[in-house]
Amino acid sequence: MAFSVAGCADAVPPSQDARVADYPMLADGNPDMTPVADCLRERGYPVSYTAAPGEGINVEGGLPESVFEDCVALVAPPEPEPLNEDEMRGYFEALVESGDCLRRLDLALAISEPPSFEVWRERYLGVQSGEIWTPYLDVMMQLNDAEEAEATAACPEPRTAQLFGG
Repeated sequence: MAFSVAGCADAVPPSQDARVADYPMLADGNPDMTPVADCLRERGYPVSYTAAPGEGINVEGGLPESVFEDCVALVAPPEPEPLNEDEMRGYFEALVESGDCLRRLDLALAISEPPSFEVWRERYLGVQSGEIWTPYLDVMMQLNDAEEAEATAACPEPRTAQLFGG
């Protein structure tokens, strides 16, 4: 039985085996998976790899999910460091400014008001349940793809790496 990482059409072996849906970074156009294929080969799995769209890593037989996860970690971006208090406040303020920018656009866009920083912080940290406020949720929910691209070009979404060099 072949296990295909890039295509969902192949049958997936039993539940302990890796599944494509668990790894969205494996979709076409994402990182070169050569290191993952090499890692699987080094661990003794018969692997074929094609970088062409619609292709990907194929493993003959079963593949334990833990082995796949270890090898995928080679190309996965590292988990970002949590923001400290000052960085959280800076990120929140950048989101509020972005919301103001989005409200000024002529797109008939209703941007929700931000919660207090304290409420946003508690949700960001996972202490309080609820959605973490960002004006870009409103953009995604209300605009089509072309309008969303226009809005985010005019008012780019702040990224923590851009704000704090992470």
